[in-house]
Amino acid sequence: NSDNDNDTNDYSSGSKYEQFYHNHILFSGSQDSTIRIWNINEKKSSIILEGHSDCITCLTSTDNCSKLFSSSVDNIVKLWDVESGKVITNFKSHLGPVYSIKLIDDNILLSCSADKTLKLWDIRSKSCDLTFKGFKDEITSLHFDQYTNRIAASSSD
Repeated sequence: NSDNDNDTNDYSSGSKYEQFYHNHILFSGSQDSTIRIWNINEKKSSIILEGHSDCITCLTSTDNCSKLFSSSVDNIVKLWDVESGKVITNFKSHLGPVYSIKLIDDNILLSCSADKTLKLWDIRSKSCDLTFKGFKDEITSLHFDQYTNRIAASSSD
């Protein structure tokens, strides 16, 4: 790892906690609460997104990569405009760290948290439409099966 946190030419700079790759773009979230957007062809970070106050736990984007969703230990899910690097909205309802997020379609987002809930968000209205309760411990990951429209979640209980 680089000793210089501003070294954007080194893929190993910062502690990558969550990352994913799409169309020659790599999104990486770090324990230092930043998100980097990397250009794979140029092997450097082109944009650094700052806005979370704790480490990034999960990232997902729209199919065309114009919008990015991030979750964090700060209990917040953020929606970012990738081109401008600005936060479009904050999804605040969880009472604990948000561990995983999944985009179901252009209008629906799922999130799960240490608060033992799974939430379904309406992206257009920027509101939580449903909260699923009943887990005995924190929910650490989730999956949505687009073919059966079923949600699977795992918990520490």
